[in-house]
Amino acid sequence: MKSKRITTVLFCIILTVLMCIGMYQKVYADSAAVKTAVQGAIDANNGALPANLAGYLTVGVVPSATQSTITVTVNGVTTTYVYETAQETNIINACSNASANSSVTAAMDTFTLKADVGGATGTMSGFQKPLEVFLGILVTLITIGMTIFTAFDLCYIAFPVFRGKMDEAKANGTKGVTKTGKGGETKLTIVTEDAQYAVVAADMANSGENPFLLYFKKRVVSFVVLAVLLFVLVTGKINILANIGIKLADGILNMINGSGL
Repeated sequence: MKSKRITTVLFCIILTVLMCIGMYQKVYADSAAVKTAVQGAIDANNGALPANLAGYLTVGVVPSATQSTITVTVNGVTTTYVYETAQETNIINACSNASANSSVTAAMDTFTLKADVGGATGTMSGFQKPLEVFLGILVTLITIGMTIFTAFDLCYIAFPVFRGKMDEAKANGTKGVTKTGKGGETKLTIVTEDAQYAVVAADMANSGENPFLLYFKKRVVSFVVLAVLLFVLVTGKINILANIGIKLADGILNMINGSGL
């Protein structure tokens, strides 16, 4: 009877020791699968710990009975991480996702395609002089055309006799002075609709509004755009609009990169 008690006590002691040893190994021994997965994700992320693993791994804490540890190399520095043992599967899956994303990013960074502006400029250098002549002719035609149309508009607003002739030609559909619009309506070709609107809106006999002011309000955008285009063409700073677009695109890309997308 006594020997049975001794045997039972020894069995309990041995079982307790084995449980303690197993727990010690579980808590303090590296998990090979988790360590391999985490190290692989770090290597694929250029030696840095992927952001999606930060929620699973902790540094500088003493592991509890439900936690395990791994020792990996991050940016050349060996670091010991503590994690919940129950999260091993989730950590391994997160490592797989991080490695896949890093591989895609690396592939996208490797495959780059950009416009060779310098090469294109050299190829088209033979066309530069004819193109400059063409742009010069275009500037001249735009300037003359805008001047003529503005002059006719001002005459239409200022001189009732000229306005009456134009309205009569519009009513009769006189060729050369009028054209047929898409809806079948007759329109004047040498007087803009902005000038006609200014006269009607002003209603000079009753309202007393200045038709010239109404006209320039309608045409101010056209004048500004024309001035910008003429400045670009005359000064040769044809890349100024491209530079503005590039700066806007660069700012948007920096915002995207900063947000982690």
